[in-house]
Amino acid sequence: MSSTEQEPAKISYFYGPGFKDIVKVVQTTGKKIRDSVDAITTASATEPPVGIIMTILVMSVRYAYWLFSAGTMVIASVFFCLFMLMPHVVGFIVIDIVGLLLSRIVRLLDMLYFQIRKVSNVCDVCHNRFTVPVYVCDKCGAKHFDLLPGKYGILHHACTCGQKLPCSTLDLKHPRRKLQAICPFCYKAGREESIFSGGSRAICIPVVGGASTGKSAFITAYARSVIDEVAPSHGLSTRFYDEDREKMYQSMTDAYRDGVVEKTAATTVQGASSAFSFSFFIDGSGVKPSRLMQLLDIAGETFVDNRENERQSQYEHCEGIVLMIDPLAIPRFRALCVDDLDSGDRASISDARLEDVMSALQNDLRQTADADRNGRLRTPLAVVINKVDASPLLDERIGDTAVSKLMAADRENFTNAEDATDFLCRQFLLEMDMGDIVDIVGQQFLNSRFFAVSSIGHTAGNGTGFQPKNVNAVIDWILLNSDSSLAKALGVRETSKAKLPVRQPAIGLYDQILDEATHRQEAAAAAQQPMHAPASDAPVMPAMPKSTSSAWSVPLPAPAAEAQSAVQPVADEPAPASETPAPATSEGPASPVAVPAPAQPVAPEPVQQPVAEPRPAETPQPAETSKPAPVRRVSPLAPQRYRPKTHNDNA
Repeated sequence: MSSTEQEPAKISYFYGPGFKDIVKVVQTTGKKIRDSVDAITTASATEPPVGIIMTILVMSVRYAYWLFSAGTMVIASVFFCLFMLMPHVVGFIVIDIVGLLLSRIVRLLDMLYFQIRKVSNVCDVCHNRFTVPVYVCDKCGAKHFDLLPGKYGILHHACTCGQKLPCSTLDLKHPRRKLQAICPFCYKAGREESIFSGGSRAICIPVVGGASTGKSAFITAYARSVIDEVAPSHGLSTRFYDEDREKMYQSMTDAYRDGVVEKTAATTVQGASSAFSFSFFIDGSGVKPSRLMQLLDIAGETFVDNRENERQSQYEHCEGIVLMIDPLAIPRFRALCVDDLDSGDRASISDARLEDVMSALQNDLRQTADADRNGRLRTPLAVVINKVDASPLLDERIGDTAVSKLMAADRENFTNAEDATDFLCRQFLLEMDMGDIVDIVGQQFLNSRFFAVSSIGHTAGNGTGFQPKNVNAVIDWILLNSDSSLAKALGVRETSKAKLPVRQPAIGLYDQILDEATHRQEAAAAAQQPMHAPASDAPVMPAMPKSTSSAWSVPLPAPAAEAQSAVQPVADEPAPASETPAPATSEGPASPVAVPAPAQPVAPEPVQQPVAEPRPAETPQPAETSKPAPVRRVSPLAPQRYRPKTHNDNA
């Protein structure tokens, strides 16, 4: 309420009128006493009779009468004040003090209720958060700016028109939230924007990103899931914020069925809100007060260029931020998979540079967001790599296939799919020359997590409805960090509390983890084989890892510990003597030396065996069945290892 506007309500009797009545009673009583004394004095001041003696006698009698009467009046007044007026005054003062304390206590209870239940309202136009809106009298239309227990009443305010308006949460019969409400910030700006979220708790989540990153599809998929599936299955009910949101949901339902989402249009009306919100309430047991889910979407062009019509106040109080990334918009990855993309996916690639998107978000947060003393933002940030269905390479690097391989290869560090996905997404951005983005997120946000998501589940416009993947997990994580009661009511599963990332990403680390696991498996398999094979068997070579060829693989030299070794074949026929190479010297190669053969048992009819001619020693050769040296899959960025930019680079 501005200083020039007065609250259109009558002041409570305990805040002024009561004290004025006490003063008036005291003043009236004193005046009456003075009037009585004056009347006695006037009556005693009549004309004295003639004669000195008579005059003295009459004056003496009159003075005695006046003195007696005045004394009696004073004594009576004192007794009246002590036993009549004073108790009345003291009693009224006590009652007035009790009334003042009671109004303060009830106001404090209201404030505690708002604080504990986190009751708040968020304007759909200016996006400011506030606790108490401007209420409108349902009889005369007067605007009440302070409809709370206080100087205008404890449970009710009396409007200047005589209408009683509820002002406390203790008034359950006539709840205050049923009154028409207006945003106080918009009212100060000269416009009246109605508020329909009185008495509820607002959950505000902005979804930001460049154009065509899938923000609208993400909001559509989540809203459809919660309203039609999750909430009803857990005994909760939903209702729309207003008729406009109900019509919006009908359009979203049609888009969900057809698998096509229209791009968010930039606002061209001067003064109109640049952020569009889809808002709905969630009610039911375990959700007290009701929750207002508010998902905000800003056109990508408007967001990246910082051309919003209004100050983006939602970042100051929001429960979390969702940053959408289109992996196909990353130049290095697009060069790897563009030939395999569907025509629809090619047409929907975002044209916004990820660096520009991050810069725009930083600009908005720098003005409004809450930060700690080190400058790190307290607002949770969910970084979503969308469109994981667009290319098989994405499934191999950040999808379910990659998660399964990583968890199998490193069971000690990656015990759940959420932490594995977070690491893979950070690793993917690092290898795609987006290491600066990963560093900014880690340095400027106290709480962040990366997700791999497909909002539609397939190429948009192919005639199939939505098949979203991992969309709910993003909002569920934000709810776990901001509203655990709502998360529990919706059946959200607890996520890992490990410090992220579980392992620090590095170029080629994912491939190295897989290779190390392969070597461990093959070493364990080799250890289970017998130490000595029969002489008649073929030479046994140690198992080597199979090479994998893909767009992410380049051959590397084999490790020194895995150098090739030769196996000397054993002759099948018996010989009277075998030749063993003598140690080589600097003068030349080793010469064969005959070794006496062991004695043969005497047969009944010995048959003369031809003496084998001595053969020169053979140079050891690797077995023909040996496999090539292992090939370690690495990123195509391996020759260009990521390093932070320095001052010299900028120069």
